[in-house]
Formats: sequence, C-alpha cells, structure tokens
Amino acid sequence: MIKIAFILVFTFTSIFSDSTLSDSKIQGRLNILNGYATECVMHKFYTNTGWIQIEGEVGRNGIDGLYYKKKNGVIREVLVAESKWNKARLGRSGKNKLIKQMSQVWVLRTLDRLQKYKPRNEYTNEPLAN
Repeated sequence: MIKIAFILVFTFTSIFSDSTLSDSKIQGRLNILNGYATECVMHKFYTNTGWIQIEGEVGRNGIDGLYYKKKNGVIREVLVAESKWNKARLGRSGKNKLIKQMSQVWVLRTLDRLQKYKPRNEYTNEPLAN
C-alpha cells in the first residue's frame, strides 16, 4: 500500500503542478489519476490471489490487467481484465471503431501487438530458453 500511495502522491503533484489548467483539463487529469488508482487496486487483488501479472500495455493502450497461472511449468490459465471507474465504458477501436474493447477480436489483436513490440515467452507460452 505504501508503494501505491507514493505513486498516487507523485502522480497527483506532477499532474496538478500547472496553475493555468482549466476545469476540463483538471477533470481530465483526475480521470487519469483515478484510472491509475483503479488499476493498482485490481493488480493488488489479482496478484494476492495467485495470478502472475505481465505487461499488457503498449504505452497507455492495451490490456489493463494481463495475468496467468502455471501448472507444471506451462501456462494453464490466462486472465484478461479491464479496470474502469465511475461511468467509464469499454472503448472501440479499429477501422470505423467496430472492434469493441475486451471482445475476442480486440484481445487477440492486442496480444499480437504486444508480442510484436514487447516480445515475451509468456505471450506465446513457449518454454524459457536455457
């Protein structure tokens, strides 16, 4: 919890250091801060219940929570989670915004992008090289 509190305090002070911000910009930055807080709570919950977290985002886009569990050294369970707060809704992407966030197409497309930009053995369930 101390780590989470430090991140939130640091983020809060860096987000609001500009005294010329309009109300809408302040609200936008509060939304970002609340999003970070929601993700921190989600990560803490899942990692405390046995899930192993791996990177699910490229920049600020992607899967908020990507977790797995192994059995006998092989990934047997995968959890894809999205954190939202207040009235936030799932987004849409792709041509004409036809792909809904968290749909099977969106998840597979996001995993492909992760594998391209941040290659990891966990994305393909390949054994680790010696």
